[in-house]
Amino acid sequence: MTARPRRSFTPEFKEEIVELCQRGDRSIGQVAKGFDLTETAVRDWVKQAEFDNAECEELARLREGVEVLKRATAFNVTFMGAFGQAANSWVRAACSASTTASCQHIFFVTRSVR
Repeated sequence: MTARPRRSFTPEFKEEIVELCQRGDRSIGQVAKGFDLTETAVRDWVKQAEFDNAECEELARLREGVEVLKRATAFNVTFMGAFGQAANSWVRAACSASTTASCQHIFFVTRSVR
């Protein structure tokens, strides 16, 4: 028995196969058999797609965090510029232990737990 020649597939084809698997009306095995693919290859494509999706979601979450930090920095620069040293002393006094918990009321943020 001779080995089957290695085939290559376009990203669009892989996406289509992954979508068919994720719909839920057919199993990975059924999709693989219907397109003359190995189950292992299809499982790998599905896993990679899930990983890529999770990575995109994390990137979006991190970008949102960067925007929050930019706004906080801009606020801080404006606040410090307007009130100078007096504001610095007030913030230091209000944030007694310089902990996030003690400064939440100043910056109008809530503590997120992950």
